[in-house]
Amino acid sequence: MKMKKILILYATTDGQTKLICQKIKKILEEIFIIDFNTGESVNEDISMIEKNFASVIIGASIIYGKHFDDLYNFIKNNTDFLEGIYNAFFIVNFVARKPNKNTPDTNPYIKKFLALSKWNPKKVAVFAGKVDYPQYRFIDKFMIRLIMWITKG
Repeated sequence: MKMKKILILYATTDGQTKLICQKIKKILEEIFIIDFNTGESVNEDISMIEKNFASVIIGASIIYGKHFDDLYNFIKNNTDFLEGIYNAFFIVNFVARKPNKNTPDTNPYIKKFLALSKWNPKKVAVFAGKVDYPQYRFIDKFMIRLIMWITKG
C-alpha cells in the first residue's frame, strides 16, 4: 500500500514562508507544496487532498499585521476536513525574533489567528521572518520603519 503524502499549503509575502516550507520538505518525505498566492484553487481540489494526503501543514506570513484572506477562507471552508486529519500550522513574522514573542503562547499573531479562524491546529509553531530592506518598495520600507518606531522595535 502506498503511503499517503503530507501537503503543505502556504501564503508568503517576501518568500520566507516558502523557504521554510522547502526546508520542511527536505527533512520529510512525500511532501507536496501549494502556494495560496499563485491562484491555484485549493478549495476546488479538497476531494483530491482528502484522498491523497495523510497530513496537512499550513504556513503563513504576516503583512501589515494581517494574514491573507485566502488562508482564512480555506480554513473556514474546510474546518471539518482539517479537524479530521493530522495537521500543523506555523506563522512567520518579524516580532517572533523577540524572546517574549517567539512561542505560540506568546506570539500575538498566533493568538489573533487562532481566535479569528476558530481552528485548533494539533501542532503550532512560530518562526522569525527576515527583514530584507533592499528588496522592499519605498512604501514598504517606510511602513516597516514606522511600525518599528511605534512599537519601539
